[in-house]
Amino acid sequence: MDHAWGATLAAMKELEFPVLSQAKDSLQGQLTAHNASGKKVTIKVKKVSDQATEIHIRVGTFGDEALSHVILGKIQKQI
Repeated sequence: MDHAWGATLAAMKELEFPVLSQAKDSLQGQLTAHNASGKKVTIKVKKVSDQATEIHIRVGTFGDEALSHVILGKIQKQI
């Protein structure tokens, strides 16, 4: 969980998406940011087990699958 959360923060920094809010405990975390075009990016990280973490990414109101894949790729690269 901590490793995935750190990778998520690092990906936001690499993409230059300013983080507006973040909240995390030992089981889950949520981060909100904006990209350059003003779309809201919400990332939820949830601990599934000691070895697995679930990551949900939502871009904008209706989603943007292409940008979500870019963000996930940056997170995976950090892990």
